[in-house]
Amino acid sequence: MKQVFFLLVTITFCSFSGCEDDESLIALPDAITNYITTNYSSYTIEESELEVICDSTDVYEVEIEDGRDEIELVFDTEGNFLYSEIEIRDNDLPTAVTGSITANFVGYTLDDEAEQMNMADGSVQYEVELESNTEDLEVIFAADGTVLCQRIED
Repeated sequence: MKQVFFLLVTITFCSFSGCEDDESLIALPDAITNYITTNYSSYTIEESELEVICDSTDVYEVEIEDGRDEIELVFDTEGNFLYSEIEIRDNDLPTAVTGSITANFVGYTLDDEAEQMNMADGSVQYEVELESNTEDLEVIFAADGTVLCQRIED
């Protein structure tokens, strides 16, 4: 019921005030809204969607903001927290990750985007977009530079 109320409030607000961005909001399982309320009480949900991540797993991605910071939270379809993502600059990537890109992705360049993924178990991974003349890749690296997952971007 909370999900429906939140969605109706958001739709009503956008109808009367106009939303700046055409961002999507979908209904979220109670476990996710409870997690956000408990752990990010000063944040508001800006976007929520059901996505397929690199290893072909369906997840809920929820973008939240508090006026200063933007965080993306990722949950499995049961509502369990998997990881959070924050944008970082390319030059903030660990040397092991940039070395792995150089060694394993000859002919690709690093796009301007990189994200640090803070996993539920406390480990850190990095998601980058790589471009070549023929294709774009999304690649996830462990902090030691190991390639964990890669897929061709649409």
